[in-house]
Amino acid sequence: MANEIKLIDGIHHGSHFDAFCGYAEHVLKLIDKALSSGEVKRVSFKKRLRFLRSKTMELDIYTLKLSEGVKLVVITKKDSMDPITAFPVIEGEIVKGKIEKILEWREYPEANISFTCESGANVNFFATDYAMKKNEYLNLNKASVSLSFISYRGSVGFTGEEHKVGEVQGTPVVFNWDEAEILFPASISVEGAFIDDYILTGKVEDFKEIEGAFGEGYLIRVKTEPIGKLKVFVLRSNLEGELEKGAPIRLVGWLQGKLP
Repeated sequence: MANEIKLIDGIHHGSHFDAFCGYAEHVLKLIDKALSSGEVKRVSFKKRLRFLRSKTMELDIYTLKLSEGVKLVVITKKDSMDPITAFPVIEGEIVKGKIEKILEWREYPEANISFTCESGANVNFFATDYAMKKNEYLNLNKASVSLSFISYRGSVGFTGEEHKVGEVQGTPVVFNWDEAEILFPASISVEGAFIDDYILTGKVEDFKEIEGAFGEGYLIRVKTEPIGKLKVFVLRSNLEGELEKGAPIRLVGWLQGKLP
């Protein structure tokens, strides 16, 4: 039985590019470079419409490698040089679970995926390969997905900060940010957050400095209990503190994923 598709209003990727590159003129140059020299694949995409109608879109999907584990995807209509959409893609960590629902964007060949991890945690991630692999998302129940995270901002290091979350028989229950490994929707505290925006806390397991047309940044493998491990991209300018293995890290960002 095919997975359910629900139509939702999508968003522009401006905030994602702000976190990835920081300067609009650089983004435009990267998109132009992808269109002129990126690897291109042509696909037929069956776009869901209202009242169970659909239409077929002929798309060209351009992929440009920018650095190790970092790519740019640009999607246009067939034989057109005007982008329908564009977004950065980070190679992620494999997480096993179950596809619950497809949340397809009304105006674009894009979607979020409602996904329950083997741990029981439910997340909504932006599917970076949806235009190419919609049929697989429709027909897969259990799946392995590659999840990654582009951080808008973050900090690393011990703070000693504690937060009282309640009481048990008069004894305060205290939450320690330095020990927390949590992934929860950013909408609870960040105005304007979308369904794939999350607050992430965890431990730095490994990291690598990278550099490319986007600037200077890091790829960080974060251990976070709800899903295991998550690959994070963050610009150097958007991260406070010094990275070291085992240090606690707190981030706000965009959860994306794809089928391996």
